[in-house]
Amino acid sequence: MVLEDDEVNQELLGLYLSSNYTIKIVSTIEEALQSLADESFDLIISDIHLGNGTKNDGNEFLKMVRANPATENIPIVAYTAFNNPNDFNEEQFTHFISKPITKADFLEVIKKLLAGYH
Repeated sequence: MVLEDDEVNQELLGLYLSSNYTIKIVSTIEEALQSLADESFDLIISDIHLGNGTKNDGNEFLKMVRANPATENIPIVAYTAFNNPNDFNEEQFTHFISKPITKADFLEVIKKLLAGYH
């Protein structure tokens, strides 16, 4: 699942991932939480600065996922324009990817994370 509120980034990630993976793209924390309640996911890619006005919405989402026994172990990748991992809750994210990133580098990270999850 991808949690990203920017339509351009949604499209870009969709293009990167759709040829190799089944993906679901959501744009709000509420949609993401509902999707997690309805479906199972092997990986979550989450933006940090979502559009509802607070700087670290992705951190709040992360806390909710980690607090739920049904989802606490899903790898979560921070996909963000923040260049400094100290700007967000890095220790609870499985991995940090700084925007922009090439398709090859992005897919390599995803492949390694999914291989380690199964």
